[in-house]
Amino acid sequence: MALFSGSTFTTNAVTSNCSVSAVFAELAPVTYTVTPSAGEGGTISPSSPQTVTDGATVAFELTASSGYALESIGGTCGGALSGSTFTTNAVTSNCSVSAVFAELAPITYTVTPSAGEGGTISPSSPQTVTDGATVAFELTASSGYTLESIGGTCGGALSGSTFTTNAVTSNCSVSAVFAELAPVTYTVTPSAGEGGTISPSSPQTVTDGATVAFELTASSGYALESIGGTCGGALSGSTFTTNAVTQDCLLLIKFYDNSQGLPSWLIFLMSQGAEADIGDSQ
Repeated sequence: MALFSGSTFTTNAVTSNCSVSAVFAELAPVTYTVTPSAGEGGTISPSSPQTVTDGATVAFELTASSGYALESIGGTCGGALSGSTFTTNAVTSNCSVSAVFAELAPITYTVTPSAGEGGTISPSSPQTVTDGATVAFELTASSGYTLESIGGTCGGALSGSTFTTNAVTSNCSVSAVFAELAPVTYTVTPSAGEGGTISPSSPQTVTDGATVAFELTASSGYALESIGGTCGGALSGSTFTTNAVTQDCLLLIKFYDNSQGLPSWLIFLMSQGAEADIGDSQ
């Protein structure tokens, strides 16, 4: 009787020519399941359980979502990460691959504003912004000034009085420069008729909203009759002060011959065009 022991076959005692024929049958492959998973903040691909033969490996692509990064790879398969690809060790049993992602702290930059003499920028303190965001600043010129230019390294655009930076991708600055306006001026032109003087007597250049004072002096035998023109104003003693000047204007001073000593009330009536008997007023 022939014997088979392990991988050794021993024939019976050979008493004639004979043959030995070995027949082999293919075994069903041994397979295992590799189960992948990914936490919040990313993906693993392929994401479904993978069937692999005994001793094979499996590669998975790991992709973090925006604002996240791969933190760790767990599970029971073991393996190695190269770039974004994780390849398991040789699989000899059912195992798992677990990708863990972590939220990144936001990338921030500082935008530093400044304003020169003659105006303000608001907000005026350094602003912390996330990567790619913009910042809006309100620019206000002081009285007598105007916005001349906007410098710095942020870049951006001005709309009305609001300057908005470009998307911020590094620390940068916004610098507002203001320029003093040339003052708005007007001319006050004085004149005095016969019988007195006005001082100053030449045209006076004044800034918008200012006033001018003139000294009115009647010559001997004359007295102040009226103050006309377009400036307006008030007389105090012998000093006439204009109203606030907001346009070119005239100041016309008239004096009258007071050698007869006419009373002021009569002169007033005469200045208004009334008739009076001077003899009756003595």
